[in-house]
Amino acid sequence: MITKFLGQNISTKNPKELAAFYQDLGINVFRTFGESYDGSRIANTEDEPCVFIWDSTKWGDSNGGYVHLVFKVDDIHKTYEELRQKGISLNPPEKQSWGEYELHLKDPDGNVLALMERM
Repeated sequence: MITKFLGQNISTKNPKELAAFYQDLGINVFRTFGESYDGSRIANTEDEPCVFIWDSTKWGDSNGGYVHLVFKVDDIHKTYEELRQKGISLNPPEKQSWGEYELHLKDPDGNVLALMERM
């Protein structure tokens, strides 16, 4: 039977660029196959569930379209300013009806990222 959720697969034609985008957001990138970028994992630690990034030109498409990834941040307004200073295009954070702030942006492949500050 299932014992653990390991993660979500996404495919890209530019795995090195996509890994660098997530690394620039402050997310750890672990190489699955050394430095070749054939496969990478993004996660806080190597032991937790992750997002697997696969080179679609080598391995084919591992997902059927765009995905929506959700990440927690400590200070949504500070994160917004830091991302703007890095030249990332995004709208200011919005307070949601349930009381949390969210910030939305897209990675280079069009996957949606929701950054959330939990109150």
